[in-house]
Amino acid sequence: MENDTRIFALSADDDAALVACCALLAKRLKAGECPRVLFGGNSPDGGPCRRAFVASDTEEAIEALNASPPKTGKKLKLVFAMPGQGSAGPVPVESLCAELPVFREYIERAQCVLDRHGRLSVNDILSRGKARSSMEEQLFVLIYGAALAMQYRAWGAHPDMMIAHSLGELTALVVCGMASYEEMLGFVCRRALIIDSLAESGAMAHVAADSAEIFRLTAAYGGRLSVAAVNSSRSVVVSGELRALSDFERVLDRKAMPHRRLRVPKAAHSAIMEPALAPIVALAFPTLRDGCCPLFSSVTGAPLTAREVEAPEWRRRHCRDTVRFDLALAALSEALGDNDAIVIEFGVHRVLAAAGVKALPGGRWYGASSMARYHENRSPEYCFKRGIQETLAALWECHILSEIQSADWYITNKNFLQNIIK
Repeated sequence: MENDTRIFALSADDDAALVACCALLAKRLKAGECPRVLFGGNSPDGGPCRRAFVASDTEEAIEALNASPPKTGKKLKLVFAMPGQGSAGPVPVESLCAELPVFREYIERAQCVLDRHGRLSVNDILSRGKARSSMEEQLFVLIYGAALAMQYRAWGAHPDMMIAHSLGELTALVVCGMASYEEMLGFVCRRALIIDSLAESGAMAHVAADSAEIFRLTAAYGGRLSVAAVNSSRSVVVSGELRALSDFERVLDRKAMPHRRLRVPKAAHSAIMEPALAPIVALAFPTLRDGCCPLFSSVTGAPLTAREVEAPEWRRRHCRDTVRFDLALAALSEALGDNDAIVIEFGVHRVLAAAGVKALPGGRWYGASSMARYHENRSPEYCFKRGIQETLAALWECHILSEIQSADWYITNKNFLQNIIK
């Protein structure tokens, strides 16, 4: 078990029996034994009380068994969160394609589309993780998000609701079944070409300050600066001309408002986008149909409909208007009612989690392929695999998944005590 990652999944008929299972397994592991029941490619359905975690060595497994599991008194709804710019990073593409068949299928399908749009390599775009153009940035968000989300759906994780941030709405339209993957890839390629042709790049910065105050301060710059996104009441993104933003950052320094420059190809949701709006609106958009679940939009804060997205005005607003992720989160929270959420974010980095956790305090927020905490001196292959395993373990523990599919993970069932006492 050393130097590898495994999911331990235990279940029992009641909480007391599950606690006893965890304690006994910890004792046996500490004694140098590794008792288990291995169920080939599938785990059993398990009892009503479940505990699942990931460990890469015996010491870590014992620590997890002795820790208190997360508790929720409410029913959990599954939410897929689709991020926009800023969620990219280097991806071990070959490793993921070797392990995840549906992910590989979507990578291959994307490459077939890109072959018709010039010399673009999906493997290069994902492996590099650092976009050199709007084309690479937008393709990364769509391809990685859609490929990984469809892999999760193939495992049985079907979202009750979805939420998206800016560019991530195009990915969400594909994942919820509203738009064709290939058609959306073609649209994104044509859209990105228009944006890359803009003469000015501009710049963007995140500011941790009151959103109303940032709206007031940016207004003094006229059209040179815009509030590009409001993620929460104290998480705002400002976008626009480079010189204006540099001056604005000095104002923020004098006011002791924390800020950081964002690494983006173009200043999205600012006046710099104005020359691109008419050409983008004129592009052919994918054919739309009803989706499998509500999709909360950061353009309006309300669930998107096919009729709304079909309108050219939506494409203009999606490119230029302020992203109101805060309103989308508020609408999602209201729609959850008495339920809590388990949210999976489909980017390399969990860029939406800070705002999401504040808006949904009773929920749990996971990265689809990112670990809950940093593990030193580990390879990218290890980190991505473990991130996926941690999320699958959480989904099984919450009864969202009925089985965990992998032949090399440790699985124990509700007869665990009887099996290891023998």
